[in-house]
Amino acid sequence: MSEKDYELVLVTKNKPSIHYSTGDYVHIEPGGNEAWKAEVVEQAAFVERWLAEEDNSTLQIIPYVLIYDRHTKEIFSYQRKGGGEKRLEGKYSIGIGGHINDEDKFDEQQISWDTVFNGAVREVCEEIVVEEENVKTSLHEIGIVFTPSDDGGKINKPGPLVGEVHIGIIYGLPVEHEVSVNETELVNATFVKYPQNASKYEKWSQLILSKIDSIRTHLKVY
Repeated sequence: MSEKDYELVLVTKNKPSIHYSTGDYVHIEPGGNEAWKAEVVEQAAFVERWLAEEDNSTLQIIPYVLIYDRHTKEIFSYQRKGGGEKRLEGKYSIGIGGHINDEDKFDEQQISWDTVFNGAVREVCEEIVVEEENVKTSLHEIGIVFTPSDDGGKINKPGPLVGEVHIGIIYGLPVEHEVSVNETELVNATFVKYPQNASKYEKWSQLILSKIDSIRTHLKVY
């Protein structure tokens, strides 16, 4: 296993009350449901990533940030190239994000929803050129994405499906139209209103794009 397999990632209990549906879905709820978030946090913990990937009794909490033009509400889109995630190699995406690490729990504080927010801020600042304070001020929660049927290229392989062990917390972040990226794994970056071929996008992006008109009504302009 690689060093990445041993990093600590945030998970919560995988139970019916955490799901808004048993199938693939996008749940739009700007600001989030406080009771739901309290339940997630109450049962949250940090575990080694390799264990989280193999344990479908837990869900890895993944911030998934939609970066958009504050004037036109066009969505930032890019293609994944390299980066070690073979199941996403070559796929297009409209989400910036990744695992929440123990470093996102500042000053030995208890796990809280701020831990999730901190992880979202860190991921954005790692992947695009942006002022951290602007991210903290402008980042806003939109909803949840969950795709338990997503095989992620793991058909007929041991272990749970990719979608069974990850749940995405969707955020929005308004920016000016020009965006520079920090990561060499993000290529063909541009802003789109409606992608010409949604099938080339990863599963979460496809599902969010199917609801994009509704989601756009909740994208704030600062």
